[in-house]
Amino acid sequence: MVKRWRAWFAGWLLAAAWASPAAARLPLEAFARLPAIQHVVLSPGGDRFAAVLNRGDESVLVTRDVKGGAPVIVGTFDNRLHHLGAVNWVSNERLMVRVYHLQTQGEEISGAASLLWSVRFDNTDPVRLQSNFSLLDVLPDGRHVLVEDGSLAPDVYRLDVRSGDSRLVQAGRTEVEDWVVDQAHRVRIGIRRDEASVRIVERSAEGSDWRTLWDFKLLSGKEIWPLGFGRDPQQLYVRAEHEGRLAVYRVDLSDPALALHLLLSDPDRDIAGSLLVSPSTGDVFGVRDASLGDSGLYVWDPELKALLARVDRALPERANRLLQFSADGQRYLMYSSGNGIPGQFFIGNRQTRELALLAETYPDLDPDQLARKEAISIRARDGLELGVYLTRPKDASAGKPLPTVLLPHGGPDASDDADFDHWAQFLADRGYAVVQVNFRGSWGLGRTFRAAGFGQRGKAMQDDLTDALHWLIAKDIVDADRICIVGASYGGYAALMGAALTPDLYRCAVSFAGVSDQAAMSRRAHRRGRGFLNDAMVGSPYIGGPDLKAISPRYLARQIQAPVLLIHGSADGIVPVQQSEWMADALRNAGKPVRFVRQAFGDHALSHQPYRIQFFQELESFLAENLRPRP
Repeated sequence: MVKRWRAWFAGWLLAAAWASPAAARLPLEAFARLPAIQHVVLSPGGDRFAAVLNRGDESVLVTRDVKGGAPVIVGTFDNRLHHLGAVNWVSNERLMVRVYHLQTQGEEISGAASLLWSVRFDNTDPVRLQSNFSLLDVLPDGRHVLVEDGSLAPDVYRLDVRSGDSRLVQAGRTEVEDWVVDQAHRVRIGIRRDEASVRIVERSAEGSDWRTLWDFKLLSGKEIWPLGFGRDPQQLYVRAEHEGRLAVYRVDLSDPALALHLLLSDPDRDIAGSLLVSPSTGDVFGVRDASLGDSGLYVWDPELKALLARVDRALPERANRLLQFSADGQRYLMYSSGNGIPGQFFIGNRQTRELALLAETYPDLDPDQLARKEAISIRARDGLELGVYLTRPKDASAGKPLPTVLLPHGGPDASDDADFDHWAQFLADRGYAVVQVNFRGSWGLGRTFRAAGFGQRGKAMQDDLTDALHWLIAKDIVDADRICIVGASYGGYAALMGAALTPDLYRCAVSFAGVSDQAAMSRRAHRRGRGFLNDAMVGSPYIGGPDLKAISPRYLARQIQAPVLLIHGSADGIVPVQQSEWMADALRNAGKPVRFVRQAFGDHALSHQPYRIQFFQELESFLAENLRPRP
């Protein structure tokens, strides 16, 4: 049974609900605002939760009883100079919270300070903790946690969250960057990395000397990544390849051969979720991952399969993701979304079999007014099969070519799917067809498909986007004279490259936080210890490497004919704002039409709500000016 009511925070969070006729455009802010609620975490007792509410230009960390009542404000953040980091329950009464503060000089970032503290759920008894600690494990006494320090070879400490006292339990080891503990809270696994290879080391439950379990090269297809331990301290769960896709295995560490026993695999995609572990028994249920329509696909426990089957019947045609159980295993937290269905959080009770709506991420978007994605399969010019998602305006006439936005995803270590997408929904609501292509190099679709993109930025990866558009033009779906390419991060790079390489195809291009100079980004990757991965995927920026200027929009500005909109935050830690500044200068010097919007202290994720709304306003105006969608 599903209980339904309006999101509990709606009246408190919003001054007024939006109302508009079914045929009218929905308000821009209904799409552009940050999700109304994020980062929901259930307490161990299952009787309260913590969450982040976004309102105006602030985000608010609150706690509240699951049965109702007024929320308690624990902290307020502007998402511009003050960012909320991790939030974890360390007992049923106490949270551990991290906050980052940007230090500025003019519009430049001079540094960042981290603050870590623990606080009761009612915002009393705050305790400041050592700021360089990050949570590794929560101990069952409700007072102590295991934490790693921030060094390159991190030490592990036992930390008292009420006093701030700590003691060393595991000294750092050379090149070990990450630690894994077992269910008895013992440090058991170390992950050693260099630029090109990884070594997994293990110490027995009895505390014997460290030994090497696996040693592998990145991108080799032979990677074995630890996921965590089962109730038996000799049972380790790992992720490794099966028939070209990432799958889940179990390994008995007492087996000298370390044989991998396959538990979960999917013939179509990689399995990439974390383990689902019973907090009451320690049994591993499955993997926290879901595809549309079958949330039980990645679990092997019969009782949990039955539970998720009931949820799927109550919430059909969605991805229903099990996030957490309470410590006794009776209450659980779900996140549910689907094709044209914005995300919702639910609290379930296994004893009463009730499933209650807790909150909605986009409470002003009615699924009945939203468009749906269509899945299409096409062939690229070299025969490679590509998955394409097409979103047409809800009232689009059949057989009538539409003004279109090509929306390449970021990453490119990501992929598009049929799930809710506020960008695609906004553009469809404004009258555009939206095309999203899983071009070669997209991740999550197997090693072969991912590797097909190595060395192909600005080349075959770009051709895949072009081929998808030509296929849709031939089917009279896309109006060939009214296409704009829009993207963020790698998608912004693809937008600029598309405008440069196929200038006759696009009427405009929009890049949010896009790369314009691949050589500069590659040198940055080398400085940050990611040179091997960069050189495999992009190419070396040094002697003997490819000509990275040939795949850099900054050096191709004279080829661009369409107007360009550039938007970038000055505090972007992923793609520096100079990438867009260089692109704007190159376009101006070439006499090309360009608008550049610099968002002071904005980040790579549009985390500051006024900047997110500004981006959507700029995008709406720019598209209307260049594509002129018909009423």
